[in-house]
Amino acid sequence: MECGLGGRDNKRCVRNLGRKFSLDALGILETKLENINDCIISSIWDCQPKDWYAVPSLGLSGGILCIWNLASFCVSSCSATMNGCILHIEGIFTHFNLNCLVFFVYAPNDGSLKKELWNYLITFKDSVSKPWCLAGDFNETLSPSDRKGGSQISASITQFKHCIDCCELIDLPLNGKKFT
Repeated sequence: MECGLGGRDNKRCVRNLGRKFSLDALGILETKLENINDCIISSIWDCQPKDWYAVPSLGLSGGILCIWNLASFCVSSCSATMNGCILHIEGIFTHFNLNCLVFFVYAPNDGSLKKELWNYLITFKDSVSKPWCLAGDFNETLSPSDRKGGSQISASITQFKHCIDCCELIDLPLNGKKFT
């Protein structure tokens, strides 16, 4: 199976998830695609009307995509920040009249860049007054038991936990495989 959104099976899987759960918005991390176009979007998202915003991958690394149903989510702005590590989306979920921010994060593996990302999120949290949701691949764990063979609390775990606590975030439990 081809990695990222490049493979036909992966596109079909994403399309089926969208249908099964009647999604209003969908975020995909590690698209591994430098170029995303309407044809690719139509192959994974049936809902009409729709719109989307993508942060391209760097070669086969990273890439963030968000697609939304225009009838359910009225987006007022989209932007990428932190060298493409964060996709910011601001809008209103019309069913609930909820004006909010949605962030999709694909954290770098480099420790100093991660620390910069954690500091950015803490600073951002202190400046925002509306509800926000943060989802992503943080390339970090909150506990040594979350990592195969992990046994010690490292400085990077402590820094990540500090970010989660300062941002008042909730770590949702995984379904499926414990290690990805």
